[in-house]
Amino acid sequence: YDYKYTMLYAVCFSIVFYIRANNAALIAGIMLSLSVIFILDKRIKTLLKHIIIFVLTFVICSLPIFVYFYHHNALREFIYSSFTFNFIYASEGNIDSNTYLIKFAWALSLFLLMLFVIMKKNINLKIKILISFPTIFSLISVSMGFAYAHYYTLLLPLYITFIILTIYNSKKNNKNRFTTTIILVISLY
Repeated sequence: YDYKYTMLYAVCFSIVFYIRANNAALIAGIMLSLSVIFILDKRIKTLLKHIIIFVLTFVICSLPIFVYFYHHNALREFIYSSFTFNFIYASEGNIDSNTYLIKFAWALSLFLLMLFVIMKKNINLKIKILISFPTIFSLISVSMGFAYAHYYTLLLPLYITFIILTIYNSKKNNKNRFTTTIILVISLY
Protein backbone atom coordinates (compact mmCIF):
# COMPACT_ATOMS: atom_id res chain seq x y z
CA TYR A 1 0.00 0.00 0.00
CA ASP A 2 1.61 3.19 -1.23
CA TYR A 3 2.03 6.20 1.05
CA LYS A 4 0.72 8.56 -1.62
CA TYR A 5 -2.74 7.02 -1.15
CA THR A 6 -2.57 7.79 2.56
CA MET A 7 -1.72 11.38 1.67
CA LEU A 8 -4.62 11.50 -0.80
CA TYR A 9 -7.02 10.14 1.84
CA ALA A 10 -5.76 12.77 4.30
CA VAL A 11 -6.26 15.59 1.79
CA CYS A 12 -9.79 14.36 0.99
CA PHE A 13 -10.54 13.87 4.67
CA SER A 14 -9.42 17.40 5.56
CA ILE A 15 -11.48 18.96 2.77
CA VAL A 16 -14.62 16.97 3.55
CA PHE A 17 -14.16 17.27 7.31
CA TYR A 18 -14.20 21.07 7.21
CA ILE A 19 -17.22 21.18 4.92
CA ARG A 20 -19.26 18.86 7.12
CA ALA A 21 -17.62 16.57 9.67
CA ASN A 22 -20.09 13.69 9.36
CA ASN A 23 -19.34 13.41 5.62
CA ALA A 24 -15.82 12.30 6.52
CA ALA A 25 -17.14 9.12 8.17
CA LEU A 26 -16.63 7.04 5.05
CA ILE A 27 -12.98 8.07 4.76
CA ALA A 28 -12.46 7.48 8.49
CA GLY A 29 -13.96 4.00 8.07
CA ILE A 30 -11.61 3.26 5.18
CA MET A 31 -8.59 4.42 7.17
CA LEU A 32 -9.62 2.34 10.19
CA SER A 33 -10.13 -0.74 8.02
CA LEU A 34 -6.67 -0.27 6.49
CA SER A 35 -5.26 0.02 10.01
CA VAL A 36 -6.91 -3.25 11.02
CA ILE A 37 -5.49 -4.93 7.91
CA PHE A 38 -1.99 -3.69 8.76
CA ILE A 39 -2.41 -5.04 12.30
CA LEU A 40 -3.62 -8.42 11.00
CA ASP A 41 -0.62 -8.55 8.66
CA LYS A 42 1.64 -7.66 11.62
CA ARG A 43 2.94 -4.59 9.81
CA ILE A 44 2.89 -2.26 12.80
CA LYS A 45 5.85 -0.14 11.64
CA THR A 46 4.17 0.41 8.29
CA LEU A 47 0.93 1.31 10.08
CA LEU A 48 2.73 3.86 12.25
CA LYS A 49 4.31 5.45 9.15
CA HIS A 50 0.88 5.68 7.53
CA ILE A 51 -0.61 7.24 10.66
CA ILE A 52 2.18 9.82 10.82
CA ILE A 53 1.79 10.63 7.11
CA PHE A 54 -1.99 10.93 7.48
CA VAL A 55 -1.78 13.23 10.50
CA LEU A 56 0.97 15.41 8.99
CA THR A 57 -0.92 15.73 5.70
CA PHE A 58 -4.11 16.58 7.57
CA VAL A 59 -2.29 19.27 9.59
CA ILE A 60 -0.60 20.68 6.46
CA CYS A 61 -3.98 20.89 4.71
CA SER A 62 -5.68 22.37 7.78
CA LEU A 63 -3.07 25.00 8.56
CA PRO A 64 -3.84 27.32 5.61
CA ILE A 65 -7.55 27.16 6.43
CA PHE A 66 -7.00 28.19 10.05
CA VAL A 67 -4.43 30.84 9.10
CA TYR A 68 -6.82 32.33 6.52
CA PHE A 69 -9.75 32.58 8.94
CA TYR A 70 -7.53 33.78 11.77
CA HIS A 71 -6.06 36.48 9.52
CA HIS A 72 -9.55 37.70 8.63
CA ASN A 73 -10.74 37.58 12.25
CA ALA A 74 -13.25 34.90 11.33
CA LEU A 75 -11.84 31.85 13.08
CA ARG A 76 -14.71 31.72 15.58
CA GLU A 77 -17.27 31.96 12.75
CA PHE A 78 -15.45 29.24 10.81
CA ILE A 79 -15.53 26.87 13.78
CA TYR A 80 -19.17 27.72 14.44
CA SER A 81 -20.27 27.14 10.84
CA SER A 82 -18.16 24.03 10.24
CA PHE A 83 -18.82 22.22 13.49
CA THR A 84 -21.26 23.80 15.95
CA PHE A 85 -23.95 24.71 13.42
CA ASN A 86 -23.72 21.35 11.64
CA PHE A 87 -24.18 19.41 14.87
CA ILE A 88 -27.03 21.68 15.98
CA TYR A 89 -28.63 21.26 12.54
CA ALA A 90 -28.28 17.47 12.68
CA SER A 91 -29.76 17.27 16.17
CA GLU A 92 -32.86 19.28 15.23
CA GLY A 93 -34.27 16.54 13.04
CA ASN A 94 -37.31 14.69 14.27
CA ILE A 95 -36.29 11.20 15.36
CA ASP A 96 -39.95 10.18 15.69
CA SER A 97 -40.61 10.90 12.06
CA ASN A 98 -41.97 8.00 10.02
CA THR A 99 -39.91 9.26 7.12
CA TYR A 100 -36.74 8.87 9.15
CA LEU A 101 -37.68 5.36 10.22
CA ILE A 102 -38.40 4.31 6.64
CA LYS A 103 -35.16 5.80 5.36
CA PHE A 104 -33.09 4.34 8.15
CA ALA A 105 -34.76 0.95 7.61
CA TRP A 106 -33.70 1.21 3.95
CA ALA A 107 -30.15 2.05 4.95
CA LEU A 108 -30.04 -0.75 7.50
CA SER A 109 -31.49 -3.26 5.03
CA LEU A 110 -28.87 -2.22 2.47
CA PHE A 111 -26.19 -2.74 5.10
CA LEU A 112 -27.56 -6.17 6.08
CA LEU A 113 -27.91 -7.17 2.43
CA MET A 114 -24.32 -6.14 1.78
CA LEU A 115 -23.11 -8.10 4.79
CA PHE A 116 -25.10 -11.12 3.68
CA VAL A 117 -23.55 -11.02 0.21
CA ILE A 118 -20.06 -10.48 1.59
CA MET A 119 -20.27 -13.19 4.24
CA LYS A 120 -22.06 -15.70 2.02
CA LYS A 121 -19.58 -15.60 -0.83
CA ASN A 122 -15.96 -16.63 -0.83
CA ILE A 123 -14.39 -13.20 -0.48
CA ASN A 124 -11.01 -12.35 0.97
CA LEU A 125 -11.04 -11.25 4.64
CA LYS A 126 -9.33 -7.97 3.73
CA ILE A 127 -12.13 -7.09 1.30
CA LYS A 128 -14.69 -7.88 3.99
CA ILE A 129 -12.89 -5.54 6.39
CA LEU A 130 -12.63 -2.81 3.74
CA ILE A 131 -16.40 -3.04 3.21
CA SER A 132 -17.51 -3.44 6.83
CA PHE A 133 -15.84 -0.49 8.58
CA PRO A 134 -16.84 2.22 6.06
CA THR A 135 -20.39 0.83 6.03
CA ILE A 136 -20.69 0.94 9.81
CA PHE A 137 -19.15 4.43 10.04
CA SER A 138 -21.42 5.76 7.28
CA LEU A 139 -24.54 4.30 8.88
CA ILE A 140 -23.63 5.88 12.21
CA SER A 141 -23.12 9.19 10.40
CA VAL A 142 -26.46 8.85 8.59
CA SER A 143 -28.25 8.08 11.85
CA MET A 144 -26.99 11.41 13.23
CA GLY A 145 -28.94 13.25 10.51
CA PHE A 146 -32.28 12.04 11.84
CA ALA A 147 -35.02 12.90 9.35
CA TYR A 148 -32.99 14.82 6.79
CA ALA A 149 -33.06 13.01 3.45
CA HIS A 150 -29.80 14.46 2.14
CA TYR A 151 -27.83 12.57 4.80
CA TYR A 152 -28.62 9.38 2.90
CA THR A 153 -26.42 10.48 0.00
CA LEU A 154 -23.55 9.38 2.26
CA LEU A 155 -24.59 5.81 1.49
CA LEU A 156 -24.20 6.12 -2.30
CA PRO A 157 -20.55 5.00 -2.40
CA LEU A 158 -21.53 1.97 -0.34
CA TYR A 159 -24.39 1.20 -2.70
CA ILE A 160 -22.01 1.30 -5.66
CA THR A 161 -19.63 -1.04 -3.82
CA PHE A 162 -22.53 -3.38 -3.10
CA ILE A 163 -23.48 -3.47 -6.79
CA ILE A 164 -19.89 -4.19 -7.83
CA LEU A 165 -19.57 -7.05 -5.33
CA THR A 166 -22.93 -8.49 -6.31
CA ILE A 167 -22.12 -8.44 -10.02
CA TYR A 168 -18.65 -9.87 -9.35
CA ASN A 169 -20.11 -12.74 -7.33
CA SER A 170 -22.83 -13.46 -9.86
CA LYS A 171 -20.21 -13.81 -12.62
CA LYS A 172 -18.44 -16.43 -10.49
CA ASN A 173 -21.67 -18.32 -9.86
CA ASN A 174 -24.11 -18.44 -12.79
CA LYS A 175 -26.89 -19.98 -10.64
CA ASN A 176 -27.30 -16.72 -8.71
CA ARG A 177 -27.73 -14.32 -11.64
CA PHE A 178 -31.52 -14.18 -11.30
CA THR A 179 -31.29 -13.65 -7.53
CA THR A 180 -28.64 -10.99 -8.06
CA THR A 181 -30.84 -9.14 -10.54
CA ILE A 182 -33.83 -9.21 -8.14
CA ILE A 183 -31.68 -7.97 -5.23
CA LEU A 184 -30.33 -5.08 -7.33
CA VAL A 185 -33.80 -4.07 -8.54
CA ILE A 186 -35.21 -4.14 -5.00
CA SER A 187 -32.31 -2.16 -3.59
CA LEU A 188 -32.76 0.48 -6.31
CA TYR A 189 -36.26 1.11 -5.02
